[in-house]
Amino acid sequence: MDAVREMLPLIDLLLLNEGEAAALEKALNREISALGDVETVVTMGADGAVWTFAHGRIVQPAFRVSEVVDTT
Repeated sequence: MDAVREMLPLIDLLLLNEGEAAALEKALNREISALGDVETVVTMGADGAVWTFAHGRIVQPAFRVSEVVDTT
């Protein structure tokens, strides 16, 4: 985790899913939103995504679709 702490000042935008965000918050012992100048986007699957930046936060609900296709 020391490597992650060292890299944080070099990161402009951090894109994580909910599980990754929770693990990072636990490891750093602080919330993702408290990372300073780092903008973060946390994807939440069917619940959408949250973008946190210096001047606020935007919550984007997921778009409704009629059919989901697994592309893997």
